[in-house]
Amino acid sequence: MPTFSRKSFFRLFAFFFVIVTPFLVIYSLGYNINLAERRLSNTLSVQVETFPIAASIFNNDTRLASLTPTDIRTTDDRILNLGLKKDDYIDERFLVWGQRDKNTAARIANLWLLPKSGDIITTDNFLLGRANLTIIDSMVIWREGLNFQSRDYTITGFQEAPKSIVNLTSLKAEYNDLSFQSIGPEAYFDKKNKLVLIKSQSNWQILDLTQDSITSDDGESGNPNKTNLVMQAARNSQDQLLLLNQTGELWLLDTISYKWTFLEGDVDGLDYSESLNSIWIWQKAKIFRLIPGNYENLNLDNFVFGTNLDLINKDCGEICNMEVQNSFQGIVFQIGSKVWLVSDYNNNSWRMIASNVVTTSSKSDTLFWLDSDNQLNSWNFIFGRQYILGSLSDSNINTRLFYDPSWRRLLIYQDNKVSSVWYDSTQANNEILQFSFQTWIQNSACLPLITERLQFCLEKGNIVVYRSNNLI
Repeated sequence: MPTFSRKSFFRLFAFFFVIVTPFLVIYSLGYNINLAERRLSNTLSVQVETFPIAASIFNNDTRLASLTPTDIRTTDDRILNLGLKKDDYIDERFLVWGQRDKNTAARIANLWLLPKSGDIITTDNFLLGRANLTIIDSMVIWREGLNFQSRDYTITGFQEAPKSIVNLTSLKAEYNDLSFQSIGPEAYFDKKNKLVLIKSQSNWQILDLTQDSITSDDGESGNPNKTNLVMQAARNSQDQLLLLNQTGELWLLDTISYKWTFLEGDVDGLDYSESLNSIWIWQKAKIFRLIPGNYENLNLDNFVFGTNLDLINKDCGEICNMEVQNSFQGIVFQIGSKVWLVSDYNNNSWRMIASNVVTTSSKSDTLFWLDSDNQLNSWNFIFGRQYILGSLSDSNINTRLFYDPSWRRLLIYQDNKVSSVWYDSTQANNEILQFSFQTWIQNSACLPLITERLQFCLEKGNIVVYRSNNLI
């Protein structure tokens, strides 16, 4: 290259470097240059990423040119009313804000869109019209006459012919809608109907805790809890149940001999925690932790977890609703209407997180709860901040919460309805003024959890699966 050409090239390069580089640096720092007013403007930028991709983006219902994934950048609006739409999926809407005198970057990423319809995996209407039909884990159960039946299913449909569930007690002619919750490995309790469903060896068995045909520890026939109804239950071994009645009596029930054995009085709460594989008992300002096993001669003093817990005021009558869950560097206790965090390092150090609580769900670094005003809340233990995620129009005793980290979604299960709110627990979310709370599935009885990115439901006599695993 001639000397003149080289000099010209380097001069031109130096000119662009000196002039263009400052603009690139300013832009990379989040500023825009307002040439008309001869000043730098702060920007609000939002990274939006959905699965499937290519969702349309709207701001105040005006469609933007780009599709997801994309970055939205604005200097005019400090609040963006973002809508996301894609055919066959539920619409999403967020309010995102930026500080006027500061560059703000928000992130709505890994947003798995919810499909409007599911895939029917059983097409013979076999379940249509079945009484007391409900779905539990990988099976459905229903009542025929005075007996219950079960049938297993997978993603491909029914696996076997129906099986009879063994009656350990006599059963009533009618029951209210069934609502079972886990009380141990392969064990479930319906508090409203006082039904216990357990699996012993290869057979499912059911017993009605309001019925006779069970002997007490003094050898008399009948049911010592028939009038003092059982309020809470836990499975402590293959053939034994711990049962707490409404007067605070803790009983042991042997499901082989049908024998009741009285264990303790003045018990305030009982719970089984699946994430901790533990049974928890609250009695007289003490918490006890039992690993499931045989406890015919139970001495609670051998299982003390925390003492001197007089700070936990009893505000729930004779028996308190108690739920215990594993959490970030500690254990979360819901006792009555209050939620407490107990540090891994000190079992007697209790910190109240929330009050007026109806139900909770804890997942690793975040606690979610529904309060008595039907407001959904979250507390992130890492960032130390509470967020309001939305409000329910109504709630009931069967409302359940479940957070799925793969979808980054909190699922709200109510009678025949599922709602959802996107929430990324791995980030601070300070720039999101309003999260996208949407009703997802209606007129269906759904399994109250997501398994391998699948939501199973009962709809019109068939099992339906909702999937959210498409990338495109």
